[in-house]
Amino acid sequence: MALPTPTFLGHSLASDTAKFYVFLVPTVLLVKATANLLRSRLGRAIVSIRENEFAAASLGVPTAAYFMVAFAWSGFVVGIAGGMFAILIGHIEPASFDLVELLRHFSMVMFGGVGNLAGAVIGGITLTAAPELFRGFPGFEELFFGLLLVLVLVFLPRGLVSLLARRLPGLRERYYRE
Repeated sequence: MALPTPTFLGHSLASDTAKFYVFLVPTVLLVKATANLLRSRLGRAIVSIRENEFAAASLGVPTAAYFMVAFAWSGFVVGIAGGMFAILIGHIEPASFDLVELLRHFSMVMFGGVGNLAGAVIGGITLTAAPELFRGFPGFEELFFGLLLVLVLVFLPRGLVSLLARRLPGLRERYYRE
């Protein structure tokens, strides 16, 4: 399904630069809102469920209700991201959401750091830019990508953000179990 050229406040978003600046605002707002959510009572309860559902339930956390909240929030964020993705590529087709894309997004989280919002952002930025580095090696992009992911999983099980967290304490995940 092809999409018409979008406009924002009367300005055409035909160029990638215009789309970048328009998409930057909701992206930053969603990351900030998610960070605030994780720091709230609700977020701490969701993190406790992630770490040990039975222990959280034994402390009186209504796990079913918080599962629904987490599912609704993630659906909201993914819906916004899907809308921006459709505008970015100009069309929607089932091939855009195949197993390779699922693995790419899973790898972004694993590469950046599971259980860490900053890690997910760092992994997304890094693995979105990485294919540009391998453009001169056609056919080897997947090999480099897989090798990089295996190396990170073996040597940095908490992701790339664990290296950065040693130098920048603000990136350290407060609610991550060692």
